[in-house]
Order: sequence, then structure tokens, then C-alpha cells
Amino acid sequence: MVPMVLERNHFHYLRGSHDVDLIFETACFLLAVVGLSLRALTVGFVPTGTSGRNTKSQKASVLNTTGTYSLTRNPLYLGNYCVFLAITLLSQRWEIVLINTLVFAAIYVPIIMAEEHFLREKFAQEYQQYVQGVPCFLPKIWLWQKPDCPWSWRMVLRREHDTVFSVVLAFFLIEIIHDHSVSGRWEFDPVWVAAAGVGAVSWLILKILKRHTNILQTRSPAMDA
Repeated sequence: MVPMVLERNHFHYLRGSHDVDLIFETACFLLAVVGLSLRALTVGFVPTGTSGRNTKSQKASVLNTTGTYSLTRNPLYLGNYCVFLAITLLSQRWEIVLINTLVFAAIYVPIIMAEEHFLREKFAQEYQQYVQGVPCFLPKIWLWQKPDCPWSWRMVLRREHDTVFSVVLAFFLIEIIHDHSVSGRWEFDPVWVAAAGVGAVSWLILKILKRHTNILQTRSPAMDA
């Protein structure tokens, strides 16, 4: 999917204006921020005992139905799609956006189906009532319910620093390739250079803190697996 986004020959400034193109890129970045924020809200309020990053089998002793899970049954995946869509839109081609969206669906729909099958088996009637009231993917903002547990900034920093840095780096690289394909020169926008620099330093600091200190130790070790 990435090569489709980074294809150079079709890049151009929207309406022939660098300023208009910058507005479009900013809008894409804001969409990515929405996705990252949704992920942060989900991760930061996750209660102990809910399913985490389980690579071998599904695990959950508590059904989470508050916070972002009161808006949609799959807030993390929705956040992922917002980020993915934001980066894909930088290709400036609708067919690439469509193809990549179909690929995204092909990857995540089976995952969602497997997870929902597990939750139906585990929580039975409780989960069935939850399914009837909360949409699978597209959120209903008016359904918001206050999270049952307190916010954990440590959980967010510990789990999301890789994702945030990856997004910043992707925008930085695509912006460089974009400008070069249009102007034929390697140009480095100070804003994106600064963002990439801050992102890299922040990522390195958080990586060191996670591996060598207890500062980012969370209340739910299972979620860090």
C-alpha cells in the first residue's frame, strides 16, 4: 500500500498553488490527529481486564462499554483508519484511496469478526445488548458515556509513542517526495523538519524511559504485552 502513496509521477500542487496544497496537507494531518486522539482516548481509559494486544488468543474478563467504546465497538480500528486515510489522501488520487480502503477492510473485517465471536461467547446476553445499542464502526457521538476508570497518561505514552512518531515520519517523507516531484529540487519545509525532529527526540526519550525505567509503568501490565 505504501508504494501507492509514494508514487511520484502524479504529484502536483492542488490548483497549481503551493499554499492551497499546504492547506490540503494540513487538513490531512488534522484527520490523522483525530485518529491518534481517538486511539489515545481509548488506550488512556482502558480498564484492567479488557482485551489487549493478544497475539495468541483473545483474553478479556471485563466488557468495556464506556468511553470511546460507548460510541463505537471498534474505536482503535476507527482511529487506525483515520490515520491510514489521512496518509493515503496525500496520494491525491481517489483510486488509490479506494483500493487502500478495500485492503484495510480486507485486513480488519476478519479481525473484528473473530473478536466479536469471542465476546459473544464470553459475555453472551450482555454483549448482545451492547451490540444492539452501539454501532460496529462509524461512531454515534450522542451515545457517549463517561469512562469507568481514571485517565492514565503513562498508558498512552507507553503504548502510543511508536504510532505517533510513525505518522509524523510518514508525513515528513511524503512531503519531501511530493515537493521534489513537483519542483525537481529537494526542499525541506521548516515546519515538517521541526515536527520530525521533535517527534524523533520525543520517541527516543520515551523508548529509553520504557525500557530502562519504571516511569511509564502502567496499572495494567497485561496491556503492554
